[in-house]
Amino acid sequence: MKLKPATRARALPANAPYFERIRELFQLVTQRSAGATLAILNESRLTLPQLVTLQQLRHAGPLSVTAIADRLHLSMPATSHLVERLVRAAFATRREHDTDRRRRHVRITPAGERLLDRFSRSREEEFAAAFSRLPARLRHDLLDVLSEVVDRLKEEPT
Repeated sequence: MKLKPATRARALPANAPYFERIRELFQLVTQRSAGATLAILNESRLTLPQLVTLQQLRHAGPLSVTAIADRLHLSMPATSHLVERLVRAAFATRREHDTDRRRRHVRITPAGERLLDRFSRSREEEFAAAFSRLPARLRHDLLDVLSEVVDRLKEEPT
């Protein structure tokens, strides 16, 4: 798959002390949850970019192939192929735009929604298992910090 160069906002130095700890946290949780995640992807015959596309369609609603390519930083041919595979698997539909028949929009299907729900449940179970071993006070403190971080990030444009 051909990637388009990503445009990045002002990045923090890679050696920022918290960056290393966040990377470590994601690595630990991912290592413990990779099996179930990969099983769902393999069973559904999806690639990670296809899963991300379904998540984008769920979050943003119907998108053009161009918008999907822009969001995933993929080339148009790679994105067209990705969308075609989602349509063939019945996880997405592609329809003509209401007013411009040359434009097509991609929409997630109920089967795609169910797959994302299953994927989310699996991830939640694995996160819960990993974090349940932490002391209650630490989980509470983590929730407070994560809530503030998520609220601030939601204020930023995507």
